[in-house]
Amino acid sequence: MAFAMTIEDLATRLRETYLGARDTDAGATVAVCLFGVKHSRALVQCGVPMHKLCRMAGIPNLSPTLSLGTNLAPYVSIGKLP
Repeated sequence: MAFAMTIEDLATRLRETYLGARDTDAGATVAVCLFGVKHSRALVQCGVPMHKLCRMAGIPNLSPTLSLGTNLAPYVSIGKLP
């Protein structure tokens, strides 16, 4: 049985992602979008509204960016650049 992430797990990881990339506004925005791509399945399964997850994570409301990543997930993959 696969481990399902809780809302609290997602909020913690989102906060860590945001804080780790907030050197610039663009960096944080891209990091949050990539978080949405990487964790899209868990975000959809938990059913929490994106703005509430941002609030729980203690970050600015980047819910449109988070939703963008979730919506892009079926069409992109995260990999290393050459």
